[in-house]
Amino acid sequence: MPHPIKSRRLYDSKIPANGAKRARHDALRLLGDTIYAARIECTGAIKIGWTSDLCHRLTCLKHTHQSQVELLAVVVGATRQDEALVHASFGDEHREHGREYYRPTPAVLALVNEWRVRVGLPTLAA
Repeated sequence: MPHPIKSRRLYDSKIPANGAKRARHDALRLLGDTIYAARIECTGAIKIGWTSDLCHRLTCLKHTHQSQVELLAVVVGATRQDEALVHASFGDEHREHGREYYRPTPAVLALVNEWRVRVGLPTLAA
């Protein structure tokens, strides 16, 4: 599987709403095909999915859930087949609702933390 992105800046959710925010959005668009893990604030669920436009996908998730969405990890250069393997690795006991939303179980957080550690980000608490 491809490696996660190597920029901590893309994960920084506290970038001010000015030119720096626009630069972040532009950078996210340039990533291309990615698998992402994002936490939906209102439910605490972790969405793991594939997209070719991460900025657009995060915006859609925010509007769909009427909630803040926190980008937890990204694997750049991933395929839909890579995503299918990730989903197949988790049983129903980890799913929140649907097939791509997961409870923050130790197994789900272990995968997200694996992606985070590869780029030097701190692990998430279980």
